[in-house]
Amino acid sequence: MSLYQFHLIGAYGDRPTLDFSDCADDGEAVREGMSQLGQHGSAMGVEIWEGDRLVIRMERARSEVLPVGPPLLAARTPDAWSLRAGSWRPAKRPQR
Repeated sequence: MSLYQFHLIGAYGDRPTLDFSDCADDGEAVREGMSQLGQHGSAMGVEIWEGDRLVIRMERARSEVLPVGPPLLAARTPDAWSLRAGSWRPAKRPQR
């Protein structure tokens, strides 16, 4: 058994997840890497390392990568969040 490292690769080349597993050989490590990639739909790919040796790098097509989280506010159009003159009124104090 050898200790293998599994580096999941994000859509922008980042590596948000690192996992380790004891595997009998490279073939078992590749199957484990494919399994981990299947569990992380937002990952672009996985690199499998045994010590300093790169065993394999597997990537999926960009069209198969699932989005993560809600869309960013920056992705919204300015009209959706800008205030226009006359579009709001000051709050009134509650009367006693």
